[in-house]
Amino acid sequence: MSASTGLNQKDQDSQRTIYFLKRDAELLKQARAPPVQSYTHDLEIETKTDQDLGVPFVRLLGGNEPTESVEMRWKTFNKVWEAQQKEVQDILDTANIQALENIRDFVLSPWDDHRDARISTAIVLPGSNIANHIRLFSQMKTELDALPHVHLVSINSKDCVNFKMALNHIVKHLTEKNNKISAATTATTGDKEDEIRYDKRLRYDLYIVADWCRKLVKSDSQLESLSDMRVVISIDDADSFDVSILSSLLKMLQSYISHIPVKLILSVATSVEVFEEKLPRSMIRLLDGQVINACLNDSLTTILKSTIFSKFGVQNLLLGPKLFNSLIQRQRQSLESIDVYISSLKYAYMSHYYSNPFSCLHLCLDSDLQTTLDKLSDVLTPEHCRALRLLGSFKFQVEKSLDQITPEQLETFLTDDNHLAYVAAMSLQELAYYKSHMLYTLNFLAAFLGAIQDEHADAPNTLPKPLRGITIVDLYPLIVGGDFLTTDVFKELKVAFANSGPPVLAAALYELFNSTTPEKFSELMEKLQSEEYWPIILQFIDFGNEGMTGEDKDTSSPMTFQPIPGSFKTREQITAYAKLQLRVAELIFTEYISNVLVENSIYKYFLNEAFVVDSSNLQENVFVPTQRAAIEMALSNPSHYWGGTSTNNKNDPHLCLLYTLYRESSVFVNIYDWYSSFQSILYRDPDVDPTDDAEWEKKTLALFLQGVAELKFLGIIRDSKRKFECVEKLVWRGL
Repeated sequence: MSASTGLNQKDQDSQRTIYFLKRDAELLKQARAPPVQSYTHDLEIETKTDQDLGVPFVRLLGGNEPTESVEMRWKTFNKVWEAQQKEVQDILDTANIQALENIRDFVLSPWDDHRDARISTAIVLPGSNIANHIRLFSQMKTELDALPHVHLVSINSKDCVNFKMALNHIVKHLTEKNNKISAATTATTGDKEDEIRYDKRLRYDLYIVADWCRKLVKSDSQLESLSDMRVVISIDDADSFDVSILSSLLKMLQSYISHIPVKLILSVATSVEVFEEKLPRSMIRLLDGQVINACLNDSLTTILKSTIFSKFGVQNLLLGPKLFNSLIQRQRQSLESIDVYISSLKYAYMSHYYSNPFSCLHLCLDSDLQTTLDKLSDVLTPEHCRALRLLGSFKFQVEKSLDQITPEQLETFLTDDNHLAYVAAMSLQELAYYKSHMLYTLNFLAAFLGAIQDEHADAPNTLPKPLRGITIVDLYPLIVGGDFLTTDVFKELKVAFANSGPPVLAAALYELFNSTTPEKFSELMEKLQSEEYWPIILQFIDFGNEGMTGEDKDTSSPMTFQPIPGSFKTREQITAYAKLQLRVAELIFTEYISNVLVENSIYKYFLNEAFVVDSSNLQENVFVPTQRAAIEMALSNPSHYWGGTSTNNKNDPHLCLLYTLYRESSVFVNIYDWYSSFQSILYRDPDVDPTDDAEWEKKTLALFLQGVAELKFLGIIRDSKRKFECVEKLVWRGL
């Protein structure tokens, strides 16, 4: 009887050591067929590094791109990104203005010097974004240092590992200031007798600070009493402090409340509730706290509105839906860091201008078609034209034109570079036209969507589900991707607008009449001002800029559209407004928004690659890399990691040699066998004495132990509990 009798096929297969690969006949035919000649986009083939350029960009188009185009891409990237970065930095610089004003008012508020008074405390909530903490503390220091007679001391859990060190840090910071003040006073008055010296006191004694305050009041003519000065102690990471250290510090500060005009600022990254649960109740009773919210919840939306969603600036790139959703999802679910988003946005711009030879074509845009064509003809080379005909948008353009042109015209389009430049110039203008209308539609919809959500704020369940919690950030990928007109959001938004009250109509009119409108929406404005709509609108909406035309119109200030009080009460008024709103909704959504977005997607325009970047995989590989795959590749093929081409592995790192032997072993790796194999394949340095085997064994053993420790740290091996002389294998490549 065969040894395999009684085993099923699966069990038999598991015992095999040799397997035969059976290939399908059709697959064999395909494998034997000659390869199809196609244009490859391999970066190593398509680029050429030119050291003489003086710019970090490479020459594209197989290395045939003119040097002028490379320099133009580099200069354009710097120019466009500097403009974007300035917008972002202005927003971040002004994002904490309200919080800084609240902190300033708190510091300057009266000081309660009663011995049983509680510590005046500001609990600042900067959110979980560490980068915002650094920015906020820097701005707060600048703000408080500018105030007269305000002395700021910042401490953190890293510098204050115990209670005495925390007090020492406070005393040391203030006495350093005292030395400067005393030196200035001595220089002007010549008085050296009254200078306070603290040589004989303990460095963590707060009496030093109390004496320093009295000395300062005595020496400064602008200070009449301690109430005119402030000592601000800022704890930058209060929720990371050890509870015992923080409690002892609070007790000590309260005991000196009548001698030191102290104000306490606690920065809490979590929440007030979590922080209160951490502190003992006896410590909470010592604090007279007020909460200052410094979280940048709306900063991301504000940055997006000024960069990606901006209606102005043709040079702004459009992020594709995949890339945009990837950035926003990572921002909302894990990072919550404005600085990481800015870095991701910069990387998107850089990768677009670095790898796209058509990224500068938007510079050729002009309102006149002939001017656009002339600029484009100066930029395009035969290599550019060849690459243009390989774009996906070119293929779509040809398919769209098949029913409109003759075969001769089609042949001209495919072979004549001058005709291709003419079509490209027309397409650039169409793209710019569509882009401006699309972004205006986005901001226009977001304006009255927010008004509709505010109208249902008291009863959020009355708002249709597709509109609950949706913002301009959620509208953008739908509109750019071309799916908006078919979504429930569009249908429900139209119905909600038709059933809304005068505040929603006022919000829509405000957005429409107080911004630069593209052509289609200018027609909408004219139609709304016609006799068919405007007289009825004036019955319900009041606007501050009375008189839409004429010399008396104030164009410097925006029109303030407001519902007229009492115009929406009677049954006749409600009926008349409902009819008006229904007609306005039909006009806006059916006749204009649907017509503006009729092409469904910007990807259906020729040369959309010059305006849109959608490399989500590239972003994820850079900002959210797969660490295991990268580590395995580096260990198994170190030349790939450092970019070498040599196949000689004698100079490979010792860790890579250990990993190679590791891959050839079974589940349990005998330490001695592993070391013996490692020693036998390790390249012996010619500088080492070949006769000194003892020295060589010491060196190899040290390298082996170091490599084993690093593999344990990486989680690739662990000590075996079953076999003490072995280590256990934890990772198999590819599994």
